[in-house]
Amino acid sequence: MEKTKEFDIKIYWLQIDGLSCHSCIDTIKKNLSELPGSVNIEIYLEDGKAFLEFDPQFIRIDRIIERIEELGFDCRLLDDVDDAESNTTITIFVEGMTCKSCTDNIETNLMKINGIHKVKADLMTKQVTITYQSSLITKDEILERIECLGFEYQTESNKQIADEIINIEMESTLDNKGKNLNKCFITITGMTCSSCVAKIERNLSKITGIHGIL
Repeated sequence: MEKTKEFDIKIYWLQIDGLSCHSCIDTIKKNLSELPGSVNIEIYLEDGKAFLEFDPQFIRIDRIIERIEELGFDCRLLDDVDDAESNTTITIFVEGMTCKSCTDNIETNLMKINGIHKVKADLMTKQVTITYQSSLITKDEILERIECLGFEYQTESNKQIADEIINIEMESTLDNKGKNLNKCFITITGMTCSSCVAKIERNLSKITGIHGIL
């Protein structure tokens, strides 16, 4: 079953037989990564199903299947299921990511969940983009897993609403109390990254009477 996405990326479901361990999966991934077309594949050891993405301008699906079979596995297209049609991509704003270990933790643990096909955590923007099969897992279940890992989250739409409310409140406060506001400059040592800055701003903004932090 195939579906064309933006940038002409094609998605297929494959059935790969002969998988006996995670080493088999690693072997397939390593070999496919050497092919042109930005081939991305996620393989489920339990049932041998594989979620495949690639750019058809650079490589054909039959060449990918051929490469898998050259490695000693049986591989075929799954054209009798409609799973690819139910793929959904969401962007979540996650607070608490302070280093690469945090992003690796989120990506590794979410990718273990059946139905999640792709996870990209960005430390700089605090965004986690997830592609999942909505017939196997829901957005609420994914958000619950993120909370279980010790992180707080906001969906893209909720963050936009929150930002708009904050902007309105700040504009109103400045209009009404602007004449009574004082400014001060403080030197802070020990900040090592943008997460430190964000943590200070977030906690100070909770204090009554503080209207802006730069």
